[in-house]
Amino acid sequence: MAGTKKFQLYDATGLQRQVDLNTSNHVAIFDADDNEVMDTEAHASRHAQGGADEVVGIVLQGTEAEKPAAGTAGRFWLSTDTLALYYDDGTSWVQVGVLGGLDLTAHASRHAAGGADEITGIAYTQLAVDTISFTVYVPIPDSPQSGLAADSTGVKWTTAFRHEWHKRHLKKVRIRATWSATQADSVTKIAVRDVSSGNDVVSVSGNAATDEEAEQTDLTNVTDGGLFEVYAEVTTASATGGATFDINYVVVELVYGIS
Repeated sequence: MAGTKKFQLYDATGLQRQVDLNTSNHVAIFDADDNEVMDTEAHASRHAQGGADEVVGIVLQGTEAEKPAAGTAGRFWLSTDTLALYYDDGTSWVQVGVLGGLDLTAHASRHAAGGADEITGIAYTQLAVDTISFTVYVPIPDSPQSGLAADSTGVKWTTAFRHEWHKRHLKKVRIRATWSATQADSVTKIAVRDVSSGNDVVSVSGNAATDEEAEQTDLTNVTDGGLFEVYAEVTTASATGGATFDINYVVVELVYGIS
């Protein structure tokens, strides 16, 4: 320590400290045994996160115009004129919030329609599954039929009406119908058929039924932008000659879910 200018300091217990002014013009603090305990020119690490004298909870503040250049990662800055809170990521200031009286536990109304921070322009792909759902009812106008032959198999009736359907957002296709038969041994199928592919999408079947319903979620047989029609087919003929069946009504339901 020869040639070094020092200040000697004492605390209340009499423990000696020395402040050393060396030729580099920096200050170092030593204990009574001449062991250096702090170099004042290189002690920032003591105040960093995890350091021996860690500094926490400090938020720099001033006006927006007074905000210093970013570059010290971990700092926060509160602009007193705008109440904007920023975080220094080491490259730029990132705004993390605004302190203008916002209740973080009850602020949903801010984002609702007409709110102070209204959310707009949400794509349907951002919605939860089936957030919006609705059913399109398609009554088949000419479905009431009577005296259709049930003593032989085959298609006995096809609607004169064809309807267009689209697969986007279509979740299921449902059919509902009521029909009766003069004999108990015939079986009739009433089905929704995709015109383009000629394949059934959904159907109900039996000798007779009231408000019989079936639905299909597998839409493989649906042609997007194509047409569908309804028909009735006797799949098991009655052994009684002259047996017939009647159709009271048929309704097709297209169930959509926007998500």
